[in-house]
Amino acid sequence: MNMELWDLAVKAHGHECAGLAFGFRMGEEVKKIFKPTEKVHVIMPGYNCVADGISIVTGISISNQTMKVDKSIDKYIFYVAGEDEGWAFTPHKLQMAEGADPVTGILAFARDMLFDIEPYDL
Repeated sequence: MNMELWDLAVKAHGHECAGLAFGFRMGEEVKKIFKPTEKVHVIMPGYNCVADGISIVTGISISNQTMKVDKSIDKYIFYVAGEDEGWAFTPHKLQMAEGADPVTGILAFARDMLFDIEPYDL
């Protein structure tokens, strides 16, 4: 994980939280799936701290019209405009030990513990 980018994310977001960490990790995975030259979009269930994590890592944002909210969905759908298929990230309910710091856990957990990633027909 890029700790320098994480520190920048916390500074830009204004505080360290589980939502930011979750979006940050999701953004890292998005960058592994898509080519750097592709303009990636996301449709997501709401605009919250997760969105900031995604935006800081990937550059996807409401202001550049690559981030949209659809409250009828429960996953994050990443795609390139004009393509027939994207990738759906479905969050898992985290199993944390009592008293454990969720931010530390999210940043350290294996991807499969955080979300499923599956092809998604657009």
